[in-house]
Amino acid sequence: MLDGGHEVIAHSTDMNGTIDGSLTEEAERALIGDALSRLQAASGVKPKGWLSIARSQSFRTADLLKESGLAYCCDWVNDELPYRFDNGLINLPLNHELSDRTIIAVQQQSADSWAQSLEDAFDWLAREAAETGGGRMLPIHITPYIMGLPYRIAAFERLLERLSARAECWFARGDAIVESWAAKA
Repeated sequence: MLDGGHEVIAHSTDMNGTIDGSLTEEAERALIGDALSRLQAASGVKPKGWLSIARSQSFRTADLLKESGLAYCCDWVNDELPYRFDNGLINLPLNHELSDRTIIAVQQQSADSWAQSLEDAFDWLAREAAETGGGRMLPIHITPYIMGLPYRIAAFERLLERLSARAECWFARGDAIVESWAAKA
């Protein structure tokens, strides 16, 4: 993954590693630390970002993520631009309404419908950015076992081809988006 230029971010230790208010501060700190150390041991790189299981946090999660040396999290989906919490941690919104899981698996729409929804969202955000200045962020949230199937992958490839032909499109990793945004904020 690293050789391909991809970023590794932390996503807890396993699907049972959900953070919520029932965890003690020590247990939450240990879960975050364990996830980060496992990924660093496996990849040789300490992650800069975090995505909680089910986007679930306690009231202290942002502080513990910052304390652990993370630069950003993707748990809050309430904007199309990054923003900074009071403690300095940056939120990189990862909208899940346009994910392949939501549109294809839950809403039972086609892969072409998913791709069209993303392109429609891109058009809206590009127009808004042109009118008000700055950029906008449109995560392309895909799940390999959903979009990677032979009868769906072509819609994904066509979408990438169309978007990459647009002058206003920048395909970027989360850490690059955070760095670019922070330099201008």
